[in-house]
Amino acid sequence: MSPIAKSVATALLSLASAVAVADPAVIADAYDLHDVNDADAADAMARCLGDGAGGVKDFIATHARLGDRTRSELEARTGGPGAVVAAGPFWACVAFSPEGFPAWPVEALGGAITVRGVDPSVQAEWARKVLAQVAHEGEGRGLVILSNGDGVQFNVIAEDHKASLLHYTSRKILKDEIDRTRFAAVIDDPKFSGMSTTRIGTPNDAVLSAVFALPDARLRKPTDGEYVHERADDATARFDFTGTRWQFGKGLDAVLELQADGQAVETSKANNVERKTPGSWRVEGGVLHIALGAARFSMVLDGSRTLTGDARRKLFPGEAAPDADHDGDLRWSLTLKRAGWW
Repeated sequence: MSPIAKSVATALLSLASAVAVADPAVIADAYDLHDVNDADAADAMARCLGDGAGGVKDFIATHARLGDRTRSELEARTGGPGAVVAAGPFWACVAFSPEGFPAWPVEALGGAITVRGVDPSVQAEWARKVLAQVAHEGEGRGLVILSNGDGVQFNVIAEDHKASLLHYTSRKILKDEIDRTRFAAVIDDPKFSGMSTTRIGTPNDAVLSAVFALPDARLRKPTDGEYVHERADDATARFDFTGTRWQFGKGLDAVLELQADGQAVETSKANNVERKTPGSWRVEGGVLHIALGAARFSMVLDGSRTLTGDARRKLFPGEAAPDADHDGDLRWSLTLKRAGWW
């Protein structure tokens, strides 16, 4: 039986007696995030992975090219001291415990389980203790007491020498069946008002839930005024965009023309009705900034025929927020192609 299958079976059938774990302080609060485009990224990744590290340059190139659209993990070939976990251009080193399990920071579990109403420090300490048990045993057990006295048991599960997916199971326990000594941590707080969980699909998602270990909320790029921050690009700074035309994605009937004097016009067609949206453009610090209506685009060249980047716009009054970490805006990644070059 694989370690994951064994852990799931244990989680679903019974709870073992609690085993003492190391000082929770070994579990950090948050990831130390880096950019794959940093000059020392390859050396830093190699130090994280230890002897036997390979594929670093290809890994960096993939994340630099695909941007926000890729999430993956790089492991040392010999099961080294850590793994590199990356989402888009951001990466972090996750150290393995002597037992070979990831020592995820508190924010990793926060990306899967949110306990509402309690002080954030209460959930953070709960997560720290559960993740400390994960690092030493491969599985950590936490309990949350509901308002009616019943509880929800969470079993957080790691794979040996893998760090990209945080697996977990949950089940309700009646209050008369609760034995708090079997858990690494318990939340029993009168301020408790509810819980929510996040998951992605897994091969056995009827039993085992999972999240990517780098929470999406942490990966939001900073802004430069109205625009999402993009790394300066020399080719973009030198390129003459005047008079160029760009198409919004293959198959989309919308073309953006960058005119003289910083004027921009998007021409789109729907139901045989043509619509023109005026805007503006300028190149600042090696980034092409485009304003169209309420949207703001930050783009850089990928070759001479492709622009890649991110867009954002503020939420309209009364518009529903997409998630708890929206910061009052909507964001999306996009690619523009020189018109006629698809």
